[in-house]
Amino acid sequence: MQSQLRVGRRAFGGLLLSFALLPRAVALAQSGPDNRTPSFTISENGPYSSVASSAVVAAFDRAMGELDGFSEGVRPEQARESVFRRRLLELRLLMDLYAYAYDPEPLSTFRELVDDAYERVGGYQDIPVISTILQTGFRGDLVDLRRLRMNVALAALRTSSVREAAKAFLGSPTGAIYALEGKDVPRIWQFAGQTATNDFDSVGNAARMGASALAGIRASGPFVENIFDREQEAHFHDVRKSVRSVLLLMLMFPDTRAAIQPIAEPMFQLISQYGDVNDAFVAYRLAPALGANQGTASDFLRAEYVKAQRREQTVRDQHTFENLVGALSGVQDRHHV
Repeated sequence: MQSQLRVGRRAFGGLLLSFALLPRAVALAQSGPDNRTPSFTISENGPYSSVASSAVVAAFDRAMGELDGFSEGVRPEQARESVFRRRLLELRLLMDLYAYAYDPEPLSTFRELVDDAYERVGGYQDIPVISTILQTGFRGDLVDLRRLRMNVALAALRTSSVREAAKAFLGSPTGAIYALEGKDVPRIWQFAGQTATNDFDSVGNAARMGASALAGIRASGPFVENIFDREQEAHFHDVRKSVRSVLLLMLMFPDTRAAIQPIAEPMFQLISQYGDVNDAFVAYRLAPALGANQGTASDFLRAEYVKAQRREQTVRDQHTFENLVGALSGVQDRHHV
């Protein structure tokens, strides 16, 4: 830890003092559904492809139900309070988990729609967080532009013909395990270095993916030293998203949930702080365009990453990666077909 982003005691104390009066904008990163608490359960089990249909369609219906109450004129604060983006994330994760059950070409089309919607809603709802971190408001034209981009991304999903086509496709996996390669392999399966298989049922495949993905992330060297370095920041972002994806997916199934909940708290705390670091990084990048002091934003980002490093050390000390891999491997072993 001493080699990572060293901050002298005197400098760090001054840094804390300079931010003592700032509102805790990054706490907004934790608004909405708690990542530790599952918002639904996939209780059905059976062959991977057959469970894919009911699980993914149910997630699709939940997301579209929230979209129907998500106004085109929603304010950024209202967007942040909504669970709509979480529903999009859950749908995207299940589309990735069950990607091997679907023809990759149509799946990629619908996956891109969901991903674009997720990213654009995120950019819009981040406005109040960035504004508070930087202590400056967004210009009205920039707010309008982000709202426009969000609504353009959501337009297809609001269209009945697109919804009907997506639901029909997601509800009809072929029953085969596709051989995916290249861009068709979701990032979480890339970290896992595995493919879905008929040797395990649906829960077994989920546990196998989760264990292998966490092992792959651990082997990749998940903790970076310089959050300001572009390559290291990109790796940090991949690790943050991938670990969060694994944890959220594992909470969806009763067996994997029961296996990880007693041991996952250090990882949940780490990913929560990583979310605050990500908010601070976005604010740091946008500071010049918003007329804010980038040096102050840089100090704030550095302070948030120092907090993350402490939580990284806890994950190391408690062997959380290894414990989660072991627990999920045990679930996998119990779900051979």
